Amino acid sequence: MVLKAGTRGRDKGEVRWAEGHYLGIKEDTGELLIGNEDGVFKVRDFKRIADVAKRWQAEDLRKLRGTPDRPNPDCDDKEVHIQVRLPHDPTPITPEFKGVEEEAMSRRLRIRPGIVTLLGLWPLQ
Repeated sequence: MVLKAGTRGRDKGEVRWAEGHYLGIKEDTGELLIGNEDGVFKVRDFKRIADVAKRWQAEDLRKLRGTPDRPNPDCDDKEVHIQVRLPHDPTPITPEFKGVEEEAMSRRLRIRPGIVTLLGLWPLQ
């Protein structure tokens, strides 16, 4: 069981643990490597499954994808990340907002004494 990244303080009613298989420790950094059907990723916390019969099932091991050398088989990225990186999808998540067309506003002119004199409206006759 692996603690999901980025779940602290959020969604307190949701399960924060995911299943995975312990693959070892990176010697240079001491990070734990866990693998599951999504790929290989590094974690901070883990806990063992209490039932010994459920720990190492052959069916679950066949579902593992990736190795510590190639953590995400869908990408050429050889870096082990906190979470498995998915291939980049260029399509937008939400449709583009076109906005609302506003009516053009004309700026009001300021009536200055020079304009009034120029038009012959001042001094009053």
